[in-house]
This record gives sequence, structure tokens and C-alpha cells, in this order.
Amino acid sequence: MINELTRFKRVADIGSITKASKTLWITQPALSQSLQRLEKELGYELFSQNGKRISLTPQGETFYEICSKIIQWWEKAKSLKNSIEFPPTYSIGLFDSAALILSPFLQKKIKDTKIEIIIDRSENLLRKLNNNLLDFCICIVPKNKDVFVNLEIVKSWEEKLIPVTGSLYKNPPEEIPFIMHAKDSVTQKYIDREFLKAGIVPKVIIESINPMFTKDLAIKNHGVAFLPESMVGNDIKKKKLFVQKISMQISRTCAIFKHKQPYPKEKEDFLREIITKFN
Repeated sequence: MINELTRFKRVADIGSITKASKTLWITQPALSQSLQRLEKELGYELFSQNGKRISLTPQGETFYEICSKIIQWWEKAKSLKNSIEFPPTYSIGLFDSAALILSPFLQKKIKDTKIEIIIDRSENLLRKLNNNLLDFCICIVPKNKDVFVNLEIVKSWEEKLIPVTGSLYKNPPEEIPFIMHAKDSVTQKYIDREFLKAGIVPKVIIESINPMFTKDLAIKNHGVAFLPESMVGNDIKKKKLFVQKISMQISRTCAIFKHKQPYPKEKEDFLREIITKFN
């Protein structure tokens, strides 16, 4: 089975069965049959055809992440014969502002602990956690609670989003250009709700999935951006950014998520250390 997983990953990485077969030193029909056996065992299709190129189906994308982990664990299992003891390993998912807060702590811990860190959007982190690709994650709580039915929140808090730009706007909010988060992001749903309550239809100059890029645009005075204090606090002190006089108070609920099943003691201890950083 590990051979079929390795072949699947190679095809997914290259995007072509023909090209992948040459790098794997097997014939194209043999590689196609290997993929078909895998799909039959799983009960769903892994690839869809797009002209000469193939791409992963939504199930295939999730399976790719799981497959990568299995191959990684397999390599680790094989290396046991050459190693007496492994340091503890933790997989953590972080959204942008949590990464800024935890960075000093993780830099110290990484000296005697192996830590795998994924920085991504909250909805992607929760999906990875649900698929057992992470030990825990710190992210924004979505309104749709179904996405974490197998998970639990061990700590939650409110994070204020501050409206900032490179200089002060004197216009009313509906006339100010705003730099928004991506439409489908959890953060933007929090912001949209407050605009709706205030009866304001914002003038949008740009939407971005990258909060650091959003901050750079605000510094260059392209519009007002709603960003967490941890990301803009120093810039406000240095007068690179200015807080806008907007009546809306926008905040988002953040949380540390874990699986519902009990963790080993060392993992629970590590989680407790992380929790203290958000107290």
C-alpha cells in the first residue's frame, strides 16, 4: 500500500500520469492501474481530467494531505533502527496573529522538541485538525459549528480589530475606501456583520488573503484596514499607522481547538503551556 501512496503523491505533484510514470520507472498502464486500485479501495475518485492535465478532486486534496503524513510517518518508522529515542513531536496550526504571539515561545521550545507549524486560514486549519493532520490549532471561530463537531475548544477570547491607515480620513464610513479580507474568510464574515448592523455599504478598494500585505497597503494609505492589535500595535506607536475614528467596534472570537479524545500527558502539558501564552 505504501507504494501506491507514493505513486499517488508523485502523480499529484507532477499533474500528469505519463510524466510521473517516467520518474517512478514504471509503465503508464501500470501506474494507472495502481491509482484505480487506490480509488476502488477508498470509494471515491482522486483525480479529475482537465485537458491533458489532471488535478485533484476535493476528496483528493484532503487525501493528499493525509497521504503525505502517512509517508512521513512511514519514513520515521523505518529510521527507528538508527535512532534510540525521538524527541516529542507536535503539529500545530496557527492563524496569522496567533503565530505572532506564539513565535518567541516556540523558538525556545524547538531546541528540545520537534514542532511542525502550519500557518493558514482558519477554515483550512480546522479541516486539517478534523482530519487528524494536526494535534491542535489556534484560529478564528467560525459561525458554522458543524465544522468542528469532533473537536473541542479549550480556550477562547475576543480579539479586537482596529481600523487603521496611513493618515486620518475625515469622510463618513460609507465614503472611505476599505481594504478587506477575502470574501470567504472567517474574519470577513465578522466584519460584514458589523457593517450590516450599522447599515453601511463599504466602498471596497481591494480584498486580500494576506494580512501582512493588507497592512502594507494601509501604511501606504490605500484605504482603511481592520487588523488585530498584535499586528499593528507597534506601527501605531511609531505613527506609521493611525487609528480611524469609525463608530463600529469589530472583534472576532479566537480559540484553541483540540480533538475530543484524551491526549498523552506530555501533549496535554505542552497544550497547557500554550494556553498560558493567551491568558
